[in-house]
Amino acid sequence: MTGAGGDLCAPELPWGDLHVASCLNRALSAHDSTGFTVHYAALTDLIGMRRALGRPKDLRRAVELEALLRASPDEESARSARSR
Repeated sequence: MTGAGGDLCAPELPWGDLHVASCLNRALSAHDSTGFTVHYAALTDLIGMRRALGRPKDLRRAVELEALLRASPDEESARSARSR
């Protein structure tokens, strides 16, 4: 791979002050009946990543994700996870 882009979370992207590796500690997981596991970033981390990149399209997506967070019935636990 010669570069990084798209929706791939790669350390090579210009994350600014955001420590992407710490997002792994807060990652959520989904498991299927065969034992296959997918790890994915918490919504609050996705918002932080979009804001850190700072491109217009990322800032628009951050606003959309914040709306999802506000609408989430689990918003409070997401916020407490972010403060850890």
